[in-house]
Amino acid sequence: MESSISSTIDFTHSDNGKELLMRELAKVAEAVAKTLEPFCEVVLHDLSATPPKIVSIHGAISERKVNDSTTEMGYARINNPDFPDVVLNYPNTLPNGRPTKSTSIGIRDNNGQCIASLCLNVEIAELSSLHLMLGKLCQTDTEAAPVKESLVARKHSLDELDAAAHAFAKQYSRLPHDLDISTRKNLILDMAKIGYLGLHGSVPRLAKLLNVSRATIYAALKSSQT
Repeated sequence: MESSISSTIDFTHSDNGKELLMRELAKVAEAVAKTLEPFCEVVLHDLSATPPKIVSIHGAISERKVNDSTTEMGYARINNPDFPDVVLNYPNTLPNGRPTKSTSIGIRDNNGQCIASLCLNVEIAELSSLHLMLGKLCQTDTEAAPVKESLVARKHSLDELDAAAHAFAKQYSRLPHDLDISTRKNLILDMAKIGYLGLHGSVPRLAKLLNVSRATIYAALKSSQT
């Protein structure tokens, strides 16, 4: 969406090169602020003006406006030619006391003089609360589960078939091959229901456990379908 920036810029100098630079920087300020809204304020300071002042501001979470005075960081840039060009992620505070994370970028002319600065102020109070909530949401207790579990779809094995058949027979204080015909049929149907009889080689394996023929297994399965 296009928007005009002319109403948020004030230039008192007639130097065309500087005015062009400020206009282009103001576009950057607006684009960055809109990309990171509603948490980010982007401010363009004219440090060569008298007095140094804000010439463009977008996403004004600090409630400042165009023509307001520049900050202590701006004056430090003016008074110290060796001041760092970029100061990243330093702590700051809004007028209401809420914390921000700020970055200040100095803009120099051809002579190396700092004539402007582009500053980003990100309100971090709500983001910090969100960080805490997400941390709590993602927290796990490694001691909570009595066994290690995986949510990967498990595949049955013939050894599990053996164990399941013995567990079934144990309910009757028997071994699988000692079960009566009716209980044996229930075991066969139970193994089929769980999915063990879909395994390759499961029918002969179960027939051996029960000491019956494969035909007996198939007959029990067929009778359950009628």
